[in-house]
Amino acid sequence: MENATDPYLDDVILSQAGHRQLKVAMLHVRVWDKCKAEERIVSNEKFNERLRHLVDSGELRAFGDITNWRFSEVLRTQDTTNRKPAE
Repeated sequence: MENATDPYLDDVILSQAGHRQLKVAMLHVRVWDKCKAEERIVSNEKFNERLRHLVDSGELRAFGDITNWRFSEVLRTQDTTNRKPAE
């Protein structure tokens, strides 16, 4: 059962993405590792949903079809250090 909230997952994704292009597959591994270390469970579908949300909201810029993790990349488009942290 998933226990990672949307705000939590958004924060983790943004914290693992950078201002340089990063393969979505590598981002997924980083997010999954961080969630696992914090005993959070997140599905691939939820990861895709939140990644799409962050791209659509302009916080991430996508290169390629982000549902095809191995052949797409993302980068942060703005400074997100002022975001309110998730609980």
